Amino acid sequence: MDQEIIAEIIKRHKALKKIDQIQPLHKGQSPEEKYLLLSDNKEKFVLRVAKIGRLRKYRKMFNIIDHFHKKGVRCLKPVVFDQTADHKYCYTVFEYLAGKSSESILPNLSKNEQLEIGIAAGAELKKLHKLKSSKPRRDWFDKRYRQFLSDLKAFRKLDLKFYKENYVLDYIEAHTELMKGRPYRFLHYDYGVRNIIIHNNRFNGIIDFNSYKWGDPIHDFYKLPWGSKNCSVPFVIGEIIGYCGGKPSSSFWELYNLYVMLNLHRRLAWAYLKKQSRLEARLKTIEEIIDEHDLRSNKAPAWFKY
Repeated sequence: MDQEIIAEIIKRHKALKKIDQIQPLHKGQSPEEKYLLLSDNKEKFVLRVAKIGRLRKYRKMFNIIDHFHKKGVRCLKPVVFDQTADHKYCYTVFEYLAGKSSESILPNLSKNEQLEIGIAAGAELKKLHKLKSSKPRRDWFDKRYRQFLSDLKAFRKLDLKFYKENYVLDYIEAHTELMKGRPYRFLHYDYGVRNIIIHNNRFNGIIDFNSYKWGDPIHDFYKLPWGSKNCSVPFVIGEIIGYCGGKPSSSFWELYNLYVMLNLHRRLAWAYLKKQSRLEARLKTIEEIIDEHDLRSNKAPAWFKY
């Protein structure tokens, strides 16, 4: 990114007038450039810059985060959304959220600390899911099941197979009707240890809303056995307990199990097409997930202890 563009952005806004350092941020996979803005050697703001074609989406995201912050959700505090004078870029500025990604912190904490952070994260996710879609939408079943059939068709063209695949497909077909009539709510869609911030060994907030979607709230849990669980089982247990306000209901596990299985084909196909070096690891993870999840009686996975 041309430093003159960054300088122009900083100059345009009074809130940024004391900024004297700019540090590029390279974490994450979003199609934008990110910068840490400092004053007197202290982190103050996070600047995100994207091409103007993403203006509409980024404005919506900014407004949603602003809504959450005003509702007391512990997330980045929005400062400004705008576009550059040449209309080539749009950008957002958020106040810096102190701390580090829980992915790097959790393994060094006690099991009880990991559990407590997970409980706090789950309670915060529950707040996100209170936001209803403002637009009338078709039934969630129609949308999500059609997506699965599309994923499966694409998967078949790759001539891939995985452990107990037919067992998984039979399970999905027997439980798809659970999705009928489910609510449409805000989904973070990447609510895991990478996007949970810890400060002084405590939960401090949520970052990275770039992947947000709308759908059944329980769908936000399907990634747990992929990243978060491998980082910290106590954290994942805590997240579920914090979200459910205690022991999860049988209906929670029925939907959770379904959504975990619905996404296996897509995640394996992604590895085959984008990161073949990860293919064997994903096949192994899928095997572990299928063995750990109770598809016969639709109860909690083997790692969940309450």
